[in-house]
Amino acid sequence: MICSKLYRTLSLLIFSLPVLCSAQQDEATLAKTFEDVAYGQHPNQVIDFWEADVSEPAPLVIFIHGGGFKGGSHEKVDRDVIQQYLDAGIHHASVEYRFIKHARLPAAHEDVVRALQFIRSKAEEWGVDKSRIAAYGGSAGAQLVAYLAWSDDFA
Repeated sequence: MICSKLYRTLSLLIFSLPVLCSAQQDEATLAKTFEDVAYGQHPNQVIDFWEADVSEPAPLVIFIHGGGFKGGSHEKVDRDVIQQYLDAGIHHASVEYRFIKHARLPAAHEDVVRALQFIRSKAEEWGVDKSRIAAYGGSAGAQLVAYLAWSDDFA
């Protein structure tokens, strides 16, 4: 259990480095494999997915945006960072969640758990190795990532 949590924490830190070191967001469009895939009933419960060019199931990194649980968007992901992951053979997803104005906390936490479960349910179809999933984010997104990392397995 401790090793599992340590692995998840280290994965969180490793996958956070590109966000901390990246340049200004590139406004160029990077083609999404799947856009605004619903994982719930609310319009904010959507996922964007970029598929790496790989021939077997690959790791996935999930971006969860910040915004103080009041704003932000899963669209505010650095395209250069996505490209770095894709070039390394790692799929990328970006998750949107409900804000406080839509539903009280812990709704955002419930949403990211549900998004992770949804992605795992699509693992075979999307070519994701569900034993190698990590996440990164800033501000509220970082708190949601930590919640996923330090909670029991949500498989």
